[in-house]
Amino acid sequence: MAHIVGKDGEVLGMDISRQMVEVAKDRHRELEGLIFLKKDVTQPWDYQSHFDGIFTSFALHELPEAGRLAVLEQSYRALRERGRMVIADFNPQISGIGKNILLPFFKLFERENLNFFSFDQNEILRKTGFKRIRTFPVLGSLFRITLAHKS
Repeated sequence: MAHIVGKDGEVLGMDISRQMVEVAKDRHRELEGLIFLKKDVTQPWDYQSHFDGIFTSFALHELPEAGRLAVLEQSYRALRERGRMVIADFNPQISGIGKNILLPFFKLFERENLNFFSFDQNEILRKTGFKRIRTFPVLGSLFRITLAHKS
């Protein structure tokens, strides 16, 4: 992303783990305009109408339901008026054989978050204020990429 926004842009990465932040800083120290913060993204951000885009990758499913809502609300506030959010994660609305494939993984690694499969992500995005929400299934709908616009 830093290559795409160029020298005049800024890319900010947030993670709750200090170790992940340090690894990211070490791997990308040569890039300009790249900032990494240790941050619990479910807590209020210091950014209001700041970003053109927000990208979250395989993080929402790891959060409890209230945390998912908080991240989407914080993201909406942090986006500029014509900003957009991209979410890449497991498909929370998966059913049938796909759900039977993902359930063992969730039972092993995400026990506290089995309610992810009843999380109506698009409805929450709408309630948060996002518009023009589009979803793109990946790998037989096991995963999903969602694009949502602030206006």
